Amino acid sequence: MLPELHQSNLRDLEECPARFDLKRQGKTGYEVPLFETGLRLHGIWYTYVDHCQQAGVPRDDEYADLLEQEQGESRYAAACRKLPLTVILRPGYYVQMEHEFAVPLVNCVFAGRLDRLEYNPDAKQWRIIDYKSGFKPERPDRVPRQLLLYAAAIDHLFGKDGDTYECWLQYPEANPNFPPCEWTLNQDVLEGVMERVDALALDLDKRTRWDPTPGTHCRACPFLCADCPLNGQEAMVVNCQEEALFAWQQQQHLAAAVKDYIADHGPVAGVGGWGPPKWVETGEQHWTLAGKPNSKVRRENMRALVTVLNRLGATHPDLVDYGKAFSYHDAWLNRVMRENGLVAEAVRHLVQEVAPKAVFQQ
Repeated sequence: MLPELHQSNLRDLEECPARFDLKRQGKTGYEVPLFETGLRLHGIWYTYVDHCQQAGVPRDDEYADLLEQEQGESRYAAACRKLPLTVILRPGYYVQMEHEFAVPLVNCVFAGRLDRLEYNPDAKQWRIIDYKSGFKPERPDRVPRQLLLYAAAIDHLFGKDGDTYECWLQYPEANPNFPPCEWTLNQDVLEGVMERVDALALDLDKRTRWDPTPGTHCRACPFLCADCPLNGQEAMVVNCQEEALFAWQQQQHLAAAVKDYIADHGPVAGVGGWGPPKWVETGEQHWTLAGKPNSKVRRENMRALVTVLNRLGATHPDLVDYGKAFSYHDAWLNRVMRENGLVAEAVRHLVQEVAPKAVFQQ
């Protein structure tokens, strides 16, 4: 029987070959609940979408509220309402949540599970959506390896000549005005991807060294125990599930304490990665949307900003970088306001200048 290879295995191999090898040996280690919230949220999304499909409706706020009451957290109902369900009820479209696949190759079976898969037969277009929990979308410059592999797998299994593949990173909890991170791939781009995965599987069989690579990923590693080849030299050693949970909680409490201290006292010298934004350190001018956080005025200004940028982008596409513009809380807004050009003139009535203030940022 051929071994299975998953995208998560490739991530393990990249971050720490020792962790990859331990999993390949069948060791399970101890659970560390770093991603528990994200996993619960994905489960809620799957349940909600399945309910809407069965009920024949694109949205059900009452059911979202019920899920929120069952889970006891307010974020779940809001996240459900923002799920993109635009094509679920359209006849002739293939739509499935949690689509599992397995691609048989020569040296392995590449397998995985898609958060959502759609197919539009009229346009010969597939859409692969990976849902991400969190409120601040990341906007990679190129399609992430995970989505590239998923698209190549679907093309290998079901693709027909001329099919194209839309790959989305979707953040349902983010501001609904944020567009999804989207890439369109054709079959030329996907050609040879599965063959390279198969070649990697063959190389793994010949590999003899599996060096551990300590890093921030260690805190979410199930092998923070005697199985770790470091044997406690550079990673914390725990011997049971309770100690693994305690170690994770301890790290969370420490991070919270550092955050609170810096918020009150300012940056701490020698504490890497903890400090104020760069514009605070340099005393640069800083702009943000006008209005108090979560206020009606601020929401209206956000919608107006999106409208202005869309109009400006239509006539001056070289001036608007959408990948940065819709993450206006980063450096983009400050840069265009300092340049004092056409974009600054168009959005000036929607923003306000903020005095430098030492706030915490990890």
